[in-house]
Amino acid sequence: MRADLRRERIRIVREQRADEAWNILKDRVDRLVEKHVPARRPRNNNRPAWLNQGILQEIRRKKRLWKQCKGGVTEEYKEAEKKVKNMIRKAKRKFEKK
Repeated sequence: MRADLRRERIRIVREQRADEAWNILKDRVDRLVEKHVPARRPRNNNRPAWLNQGILQEIRRKKRLWKQCKGGVTEEYKEAEKKVKNMIRKAKRKFEKK
């Protein structure tokens, strides 16, 4: 982008009004931004960015264990619950560090 900007010799004629000169400069910079800056794709789902596939699998496993024990808490369910909480906590921290 810098090389293209250097090639674009912007000549501001002293007889031009300030708003005309600004419009010329703005148009050229806008064209360069469109050419060099990638467009960001919008996310099409409502899932948080930190929620990855591994966490989703563990959440499903935890729900399956809850259904199996019919509401009675077992050691296996407690372990799964701790694991999911830790995974979520780590994923959020990692995401916020970016």
